[in-house]
Amino acid sequence: MDHFIYLVVSVPSGFYAVVGLVYLFWGWQLYRFTLTMAAALVGGVGTAIVAQTWGYPAFIPALVGGTVFALLAVPLQKVAVFILGGICGAGVGFISSSYFQSEAVFIFWALFGFLLLGGLAVRFFRPMVIVGTCITGAWSITHALAVFFRRLPPDASGMDMFAYPLSYVILFVCLFWLGVISQCWLSEEEVRPQPVPVGPPGRDGEQGQIGEEQS
Repeated sequence: MDHFIYLVVSVPSGFYAVVGLVYLFWGWQLYRFTLTMAAALVGGVGTAIVAQTWGYPAFIPALVGGTVFALLAVPLQKVAVFILGGICGAGVGFISSSYFQSEAVFIFWALFGFLLLGGLAVRFFRPMVIVGTCITGAWSITHALAVFFRRLPPDASGMDMFAYPLSYVILFVCLFWLGVISQCWLSEEEVRPQPVPVGPPGRDGEQGQIGEEQS
């Protein structure tokens, strides 16, 4: 976990800002890309932590795990969305871990959140992709600003959102809802039905004007 925290704090703030903007405003439109990148991150970090726990170097396992997860993300997208949704659910407990007095209670709620959000992510695919990418995007931008202005919370990684100054928490919430509204509007534009021409074909075999009156 120490190496994971070092990775989080060592990435330049500009990278977080760019990734955050993509996830926040185009998470659903580019969901194959965002899903693949998220799966690669989860696979890489997860295998790195396992390798470190067993006393092995983390780089090669992280590279292999990230590549495998990225390649399987789209073909097994339902499974990937369940896992990523579950991680978001467990992450709600993680980012507010300071409110739990007992480790057993924390583990229970993290597991509950994992199963609940994972199931909802599969059942409500598009809304959960939008929510998940907006959470990721809002956190990335907020974290980028905190790194740039040197306002990281005491836990160093910045994963505990409630440990940020109140202004950053408010910014996170505002960015999240801005992303949700933007992505919902863009996705509605994609599926909005186009008017179908009516009327008899013209001389060149083309449809007549929309709403053309027949004599």
